[in-house]
Parts: sequence; structure tokens; C-alpha cells
Amino acid sequence: MLLVVTLYPTGMVLWLSVHRTRLYEVVEGVGLANYATVLTSPAFLELSLNSLLYVSGALALVLPMGLASALALQNLASSAALVRTLLLLPWTLSMGVVGCFWLWLLNPSYGPISYLMRSLGVEPGLMLGEPSLALILVILVTAWWSFPYVMVMMSASLQSIPAELYEAIDIDGGGLRAPSSRGLAAHRAHAGQHRADIGHRVSHADHHDSGAYEWRAARRDCHLEFRGVLQRFSFRGSVALIRHFHRGVDRQPLPRLSLLPVHWPRLGLNIMHIHRSEKILSWTVLTVLVLTVLIPLSWAVFTSLKSEASVMAYPPTFLPTDPSLSAYKTVFRNQTFASDLFNSVFYALAAVALAVVLSAPAGCCGVASSSGENARSCC
Repeated sequence: MLLVVTLYPTGMVLWLSVHRTRLYEVVEGVGLANYATVLTSPAFLELSLNSLLYVSGALALVLPMGLASALALQNLASSAALVRTLLLLPWTLSMGVVGCFWLWLLNPSYGPISYLMRSLGVEPGLMLGEPSLALILVILVTAWWSFPYVMVMMSASLQSIPAELYEAIDIDGGGLRAPSSRGLAAHRAHAGQHRADIGHRVSHADHHDSGAYEWRAARRDCHLEFRGVLQRFSFRGSVALIRHFHRGVDRQPLPRLSLLPVHWPRLGLNIMHIHRSEKILSWTVLTVLVLTVLIPLSWAVFTSLKSEASVMAYPPTFLPTDPSLSAYKTVFRNQTFASDLFNSVFYALAAVALAVVLSAPAGCCGVASSSGENARSCC
């Protein structure tokens, strides 16, 4: 089914390309005459160059923005879900909606961007009507709309990296600030000594107290990654640990585990143990990106509350002076509003359902085939 969905449209396009058509009717086969006409057209080279510049420029912006936002979100211990939701807002909008309010923002007569450029002493010209500027502006709008998709893909890839690699980088001196050779040698020796101590304790401890022994050793190992400790617990050790939290070892309660940020370095949470400079850089990147996302969206929302005279006013104002819901009333009273809304909802649900039905088996088969496993279990 997957091959039919992907190959049939492609084959039909190739078949039609070697025929002459009249509207929806295939008249006759012409061989490669259509390709010769296109390749010898005077506009072909210019259109191909513009398309190449558009794709290259958009990728040059989208990929760094998506990677930077994904790395910055990974460094956040809190508020990551809220920031990720805000950054995903442009991707939830259709390209038609994005094009409409960016046409308004880039309007050379009463748009806010042209007004800001004139305030800074820069003549905006015709903006999208300027041949030398239109392609650049379209690239910027495309990057604003599509970088959240790259952010999601990059975040998924980063989260698939094993935690042991982060631990190894931390021990080997990776990161923005690498330690000195003397400090690095002491760091490795200290980590190795404590890992050997943990292995000795776990292998010789009674199975009822294995969780407690391992927990005590892990708390003294300030370089051991926390999730690695949890993965080393056996089932009996985990049960013993829970019991000791309530009853204590030898009637002596264990120290309380605190997951406050100030205690992360002491507990050895290496993934969360991030230098302050990295946190500041992450918050700076995310603040800039969130403002880049929210300012155009806020302008569109506030403009919907303005009267027609306020919308056309110059200089433009960000906040409405006399908020009104007249624009929303006009939309809701439209005779085709109910049918348009139903069609949009039906289209969105059907597209999502079909995409999930087709992409989930394809992804499962791809993972199974790449890992060398039998794909029959999921395909």
C-alpha cells in the first residue's frame, strides 16, 4: 500500500509529461518534446536559479535555528514544555494564514516593519514588490514558519543519544569549558575509583540490601549519571530501596533525596549539570526565538481587535486603542462560515489520520530493516 501511495502519483506525472493534454484529456504522446520546450525556455534558467536560492537560503536559516532551539531546550531543567509549545505555534498555522498576516506586516504603506525601517532611517521601498528584496523576505518568512519542524526532529534525535555518551564526554572533558590536563587526570581517576567501589559493593552485598548499598555508593559518586544508577537497580534492589526509604537501614533512616537544582551537581546528575554560561546562552537563544515567534502572532491577534480605521492608521499602533469584536462578528455571521469550518476540521482530521496510518508502518519497517531485525512483526 505504501508503494502504491508513493509510486503511483510519481508514475502518473512521468506518464503525463510525455503526452500532450487538453485540460484533463490526454490527446497524444509527444515523447520528450515537453522537456525540450521547458529546457530551451528563456525563463527556465532564471526560475531554476531562484528556486535554488530560495531552497538554499531557507535551509541555511532553518537548520541552525532548529538545532539551536533543540540544544537550548535540552539544557532547560524546567519550563522546557512551555517554551517548546510557544516555539511550535508557527508550525500549527497553515501557510495561507501565515502568508496573509505577513503580507500585512510587510505592507509598504501602513505595515509595522516598513514603519520601523523608516524610523531607523532606512527606506523600505516596495518590500515584497521590490524584485531585489522579495526573495529575501520570502526566505525569512519561510524560515519563521518552518523552523519548529526542524526543532522537533532535532530534539528527537538528541533525546535518542544514550546517556552513557554524555557521561563519557563529561569525564573526557567535553563541553564549552574543558578542564586542564591535571584536573582531567584527577577527574578520571576519581570517577574510576568510585565506579570500582560501586561494582564491589553491588557484587558482594546481600540481595536484600543491594539497592541501599548501591544508593549510598551512588550518592558519593559525584560523577555518576543519575539515570545510569537507576538502570543498574535490580528488581529486588529497587524493592529494598523503597523499603529502606520508609524503614531505614539498621533502623537509621537514609538521607532525604532532594531534586532541587542546587543539589543536582552534588547528586551527580551530569545531564542536568550544566555550566551557568551554557544556561545563560540557552535562555538567550530561546528568548530571542520566542520573541521572534510571538511578536508577529501578537500583532495579528491585536489587529483583529482593531477597527478598520485603526488598522489603516499611520503610524501603526501595536495595541488597539478601542478594542472591538466587530471583525469576529462579521466572520461568524458569514453564511459559509459553518461549512468552511466543517471542511477545515474534516480536512485536518483526515489528513492527520491518513498520515499516521501510512507513516507509522513505514517508520516501523524502516527501523526494523535498519537494525537487522525481521520486519514481518511490524509490517
